[in-house]
Amino acid sequence: MNYRIKALTELTLNGDMFPETRKTDFDRKDLLLPKMSREAKRLCEYILNQEPVITRYSKMTGFFRFDGSVVGDAFNRSGHKYTSEVMAQFYLKTVDNLSTMEWQHATADYELLLKRGIRGIIEDIDKSMESHTEPEETEFLEALKLTAKTMILWAKKCSLRAKEYAEKEENPEYRENLLTLSSALRHVPEHAPRSFYEAVLSIYICFGANPDSAGTLDRYLSWFYEEDMRRGVMTYDEAKEYLQELFLMFQTVTPPKSANFKRGGQSHFCIGGYLPDGSDGFCETSRLIVEALMDLPTFIPQITF
Repeated sequence: MNYRIKALTELTLNGDMFPETRKTDFDRKDLLLPKMSREAKRLCEYILNQEPVITRYSKMTGFFRFDGSVVGDAFNRSGHKYTSEVMAQFYLKTVDNLSTMEWQHATADYELLLKRGIRGIIEDIDKSMESHTEPEETEFLEALKLTAKTMILWAKKCSLRAKEYAEKEENPEYRENLLTLSSALRHVPEHAPRSFYEAVLSIYICFGANPDSAGTLDRYLSWFYEEDMRRGVMTYDEAKEYLQELFLMFQTVTPPKSANFKRGGQSHFCIGGYLPDGSDGFCETSRLIVEALMDLPTFIPQITF
């Protein structure tokens, strides 16, 4: 690890990268809105009220945390009216000795995100609205669209904060990193990334909306890695750094005081495996992911081969 990753690792393990939540005051008239519209409106207002964690060592930022006041945290189940009651009554308690409520994991479609950006996803939503015109369908699609637009606005806010931090930074190397971050966030995740760095940054900033699994990371990052290496615009060590900063954020999701802080399964994903044509999917990007993770003295995430 270089000095920058070492510094971020220490901050992560000390809990200093764990974002504080900012209380959001909602308009009481929201209660008059249809349920889905109300939940989407409050979710988006909450996200835009948060502040990103930025340090002088940062090349990435944008992770935010839910406080249970809005529906949206699918992994921790917070914000849903009956979550606590349901968990108390059914979690790991069988029903007629046939079914058990357990924890479930999910991943966002990061491959689609990297191919088209959030702007492309919004285009898909608009197209879906042409054939889904029932009130409930329209309300759902409008909620999706509002949330997608909010993630773009969140990235713009993070870009502004990185620029403000850079203007106060005296170290020229740190300042340049922050200015690069600010510039990149004006492009991603709204648009498809143009480099391996922007691809990893896109995942970083969107992971906050679903802080669970990164999916088949090597498969959807391989093209960006291979292209940047082919063009000679990135070194192997730089690529490893970007991944390590992403993995440190995965560790940050779980607070240090939590009993799960040392449980790798809080965030896990797969690498390698068979490709659709039956060939071996383990590639140089897979090896890079293993090396990047094994160099970190952290507990989360874990990988499965």
